[in-house]
Amino acid sequence: MNQSIFRRITAMMIAVIIIAGTGTGCGDSGEEFPGREPSVPQPEEPVEESGSPLFTALGDSRTANSTELSGNIFRINNGDIFAWAVMLSNGAIALADIDHGINSITTGGMMTDPRALAATLADPAPNVVFLAGVNDYINSEYTSLPLGSDRFNKSAGNIGKILDALGEAGKRVFLLNELPRTDFDLPAAMVEHLNLLHEWCSSSNGAAKGRPWVVPVDIWSQASVNGSNQWRPGYADDGLHPNQYGAMQLGTWLGDFLSRYIPTALWLAPGAEGELAPNPFLSGSGGTTALGLTGSVPDNFAVSIATGFTMSTSRDKRDFIVELNGSSSTGAVTVATVSTTIPVAVAVDDRFDFGAEYALDNARNIAQCYVEFSAAGVTGQAGFSSEPFPQLTPLHDMLFIRGPRTKPAKATAASATLRFVLITKNAAGSASARLRIRSAMVRRAE
Repeated sequence: MNQSIFRRITAMMIAVIIIAGTGTGCGDSGEEFPGREPSVPQPEEPVEESGSPLFTALGDSRTANSTELSGNIFRINNGDIFAWAVMLSNGAIALADIDHGINSITTGGMMTDPRALAATLADPAPNVVFLAGVNDYINSEYTSLPLGSDRFNKSAGNIGKILDALGEAGKRVFLLNELPRTDFDLPAAMVEHLNLLHEWCSSSNGAAKGRPWVVPVDIWSQASVNGSNQWRPGYADDGLHPNQYGAMQLGTWLGDFLSRYIPTALWLAPGAEGELAPNPFLSGSGGTTALGLTGSVPDNFAVSIATGFTMSTSRDKRDFIVELNGSSSTGAVTVATVSTTIPVAVAVDDRFDFGAEYALDNARNIAQCYVEFSAAGVTGQAGFSSEPFPQLTPLHDMLFIRGPRTKPAKATAASATLRFVLITKNAAGSASARLRIRSAMVRRAE
């Protein structure tokens, strides 16, 4: 990723996204992503910020993996379209609470399951990601209906009711139409209804008609081959969920789309006014070393290495490079960290944005690699939480990962911590990885 990624991008308040589809995933094509312009009209200028810059997700299994909340640790995972829209710098800046995605749920189930629509309405986020529609066509509640418009009308009617409920609650809705489904051979009648649904969701005369809080988004054309019910090559290994490559492509496109409408927090180049990280480019060699390390550590940084592992460090042009090798006899362990202390007093009402430009190469037996910001009882994490990890390709020279906006929970602190974390898989055995870090940044939220 070149320096232009650090440009001052317009403020973004994230919207309710309602999708009619399914997905998460990976491929290795480094070709330019085609068809970047959506088919629906776009505003010439972003709208004015009018609320909290948060969104949450409502949907099925394709939204269920966007976020993870455990105690005071909030994580954005990498295997999901919406997580990529958040993590990349042109995407959204935060998720509110956990997502509300439920595996295999139908549009009718979303209205009755308290974990779905009801939880989304109670969520503090004024904007929501809603994915719905494709599961209706394999559920007996819908397949028992006569062929023809009856099935489509039932799905469309349910989506309309959900849209109305969200609108009445003051939510803004970005309605994404369906994603392809090819995990089994759909009968022709089902494909016809699927096509009707995604056309209705993407048309200004369809689901959005009479609902000014709804913005239709034609993601179908970005995921499919020439508008057919076929995934673009390399986008979905199982025919249902975008793999990591598909999620990264579609999430990048979605982040671009949302940034035309929604203000985002101002993000300056590292080292600019307001930067809190003492060494954002990881320069110098005066940092704290550890047993088992060969090489130097950047100024103001320290490394840790788990027992049984060795680490070597080097520098290549702008990047600080960590090579890790060894084995674990106890299963999943935090095998290495690269951390820096942020010398700033933290109070309960303070909010912070954090991010990093980094990539993971040649990973073997590695389960997670993420950047983490900890301040006064709250930890925010974002990064790579599932295989296969993104490699350095022409698509992204380096990934800029933005974490969730972090607000301290209860205590105050004299400083905060920003660190990169590598964790092995549950199975004991040898592991190795190469972590390349270009920059690490922390700002007070504006």
